[in-house]
Amino acid sequence: MKKIILISILGLTLSACKPGGSDTAAVTSEGLCKQSTIDAYNSVVSKNNSMIGASITSTDIRDLHSKCESYKSLIGSQNCKASLGGSEQSISPSSLDSVCNRAKAALGL
Repeated sequence: MKKIILISILGLTLSACKPGGSDTAAVTSEGLCKQSTIDAYNSVVSKNNSMIGASITSTDIRDLHSKCESYKSLIGSQNCKASLGGSEQSISPSSLDSVCNRAKAALGL
């Protein structure tokens, strides 16, 4: 069983900001994160947080990696804005790199 160090800085989850170009699957024409993007981001954060201080299995790591891949596939190369703990934050493909790269490394990918 491989162990990875998880970070808890992602403890806050996102919520949508008020809406304002061209919509994509992940981002509105106003540059705001769509709910699907927020859900994918929060899914990674939630899985990461559930693994902190827990006995981590390879299934947990694969699940985290899968959630990371879904998030990255959805957001692509786009950035968007969302509310994090009451303040607006920019979300990008690299926002979850610290967690996702650790999961990838633990899987030997």
